[in-house]
Amino acid sequence: MPKTGTSKFLAGQAVFQLRAASAALRNEMQPLAASLPEYPVVMGMFGVGLSLGPRLMAEIGDVRRYCG
Repeated sequence: MPKTGTSKFLAGQAVFQLRAASAALRNEMQPLAASLPEYPVVMGMFGVGLSLGPRLMAEIGDVRRYCG
């Protein structure tokens, strides 16, 4: 892509839209994750916060399978 003012503007707009979409998804993920039964287990892990917790739950599934 040529490094013109227009291409830089379009790239900046794309970044802005991706960040907005990402923030909206994070805001929806938190309440959905909190409604699941494994939420307290995941959130009780050291270093897991409001962003990482729902992402872990989405990737791993029911983490209670891994608890003793």
